[in-house]
Amino acid sequence: MKRGQSSNGGTVASRQERRPFDERWVAKLIREAKAEEAANPMTREEFIAQAERFSRDGEKLAKKLGIKTDVRSATRIIHAWRKAQRSRSRTGN
Repeated sequence: MKRGQSSNGGTVASRQERRPFDERWVAKLIREAKAEEAANPMTREEFIAQAERFSRDGEKLAKKLGIKTDVRSATRIIHAWRKAQRSRSRTGN
């Protein structure tokens, strides 16, 4: 198999080649979601129910991945992430 070729004989696009398509797809998805929300706005109760569902799902995933969700652990994770971002921005990556 040659470089740039998939196992089924097709060509594999580089990340830069795929990016415009991905950005158009995301922009289209956002427009569709906004149109759906304008046509069928969520009630306060639906919004709260959805937020609670997302919270439960997030807790389950965190537990599955072994991530602690208490305030102290969350604060530690946030500080570590921010420190990594700061050092990354200083190195130009």
